[in-house]
Amino acid sequence: RNSDVVVVGFSKSATDIAMDAVAQGARSVSVIYRQATWKIPYFFGGVVNFKNILYCRASEAMFMPWGPSRAGRLTRKLLAPMIWANWRGLEALLGLQFGLKKAGLRPDTRIEDGIHCATSIETPGFYKAVREGRIRMVKGNISGYEPGHVTADGARIAADTVVLAI
Repeated sequence: RNSDVVVVGFSKSATDIAMDAVAQGARSVSVIYRQATWKIPYFFGGVVNFKNILYCRASEAMFMPWGPSRAGRLTRKLLAPMIWANWRGLEALLGLQFGLKKAGLRPDTRIEDGIHCATSIETPGFYKAVREGRIRMVKGNISGYEPGHVTADGARIAADTVVLAI
């Protein structure tokens, strides 16, 4: 409360801590991160629970299985355009739902290159708080600490508390 909080990282824990700091009345909340990553919402489009989409056989088909058979590899090649289109559609949906471009947080990587069992779930309200300016995002590395401040790639950020949450 009434302090300047800096969170280092872009993990689920980092976004949870940033949102908690906002909710607890921090004077300012900044998140320093190296790279934005794809996050999955609890509800796609605000309607469909992520479990109904990600935990089904159809979503498994988007990943190459371990030791695929010859028929499996052929099927995968035939379905490749539809799989590619599905990934691009998911990126577009997440971009629209979270306002990633406006927030400057659209990941540089294709979603299929970064999605894995540790893909994080979006902290509800995080992207909205960023767009509204309640959370400041700073892309870069911490280059120094001094009393009351953190320096990250030339930016001087007020900091009473720094939390490492990578």
